[in-house]
Amino acid sequence: MNTAKNSALLAALLLAAPALSAAGREPFALGGVDLSRDTDDFRVENYSAGAGLYFSDNNTDRAGYRHSEIHYSAPEFHTHGRSESLFGAKRISDSFDASGELTQTHLDNGQNKTLGWGQLSGQPNTASNIEVRYEKNLVESANALNAGITYSALSVAGDYQLTDRWNLAGVAGRFDFSDGNERPFYRLKTSWVVSETYGVSVYARTRKYSDSDPYNGYYFAPRHFQDYLGGFAVRRRLPWVHGTLSGQIDWGRQSADGDTTPARSWLLRLESWAGTRWSYAIATGYSATAGVGGGGNYQYRYSSASVVFTF
Repeated sequence: MNTAKNSALLAALLLAAPALSAAGREPFALGGVDLSRDTDDFRVENYSAGAGLYFSDNNTDRAGYRHSEIHYSAPEFHTHGRSESLFGAKRISDSFDASGELTQTHLDNGQNKTLGWGQLSGQPNTASNIEVRYEKNLVESANALNAGITYSALSVAGDYQLTDRWNLAGVAGRFDFSDGNERPFYRLKTSWVVSETYGVSVYARTRKYSDSDPYNGYYFAPRHFQDYLGGFAVRRRLPWVHGTLSGQIDWGRQSADGDTTPARSWLLRLESWAGTRWSYAIATGYSATAGVGGGGNYQYRYSSASVVFTF
């Protein structure tokens, strides 16, 4: 879909907004940007805009369309892509929600892929949450993009509030890459609230995975990988921006096929409170772990911002 058609779609939504609101359908517009860069000077720039409708008072039921422009670059590599996405969500019971997105992506290097994700999430009781998710996406490295490598991932995640202060969470699943590589994985995290008044907690986390076809040349794929990190997190409400600021920082060790190196990461996120006509989310983060790209000195930086306006 070209720019003129995208503009026409948004204009039509704006004109129809009063009638749709009167009929119990709340129109919304959205936009976002995601930027990342790593030690290998591989860069990703993703700009998106779209529109949709809410079908319920609490915004749990919704459907919409998103257009994205994507730029990939690295030394001696560059390609531009565009994608068209249809997304939606539906509350299927008092405790469970279903959501998903279907995307058609075209890259200038000739790659055309049908991608997307779907998940079922819910709260069986007040102490626990569970999520089952499937996704298919591009592997974002220069060699993988040239070869059209994708991955499909199926995972199950859950967390349980053991006490008022102690939480345990985990994810288990498997990646199946289109080059034939298989990667089973798991992640575990336990956290303890040190101060509810100041929103401070401490945590420990680990992850482990293995590749059936290691060092294939398309992306970082050791035969065995594991890391252990510990850190602390802070979460504070900021009334003057109608949002919540959260941050975390951790340190630890990682092991890739017996080669052990230090690991560290941090993340800052500011997001609006629920129920506002304007909603936003801004995040920036950093990691120095071989789990993303490879090598003991590998570093990865990313930033993202998104906004949704309900008419």
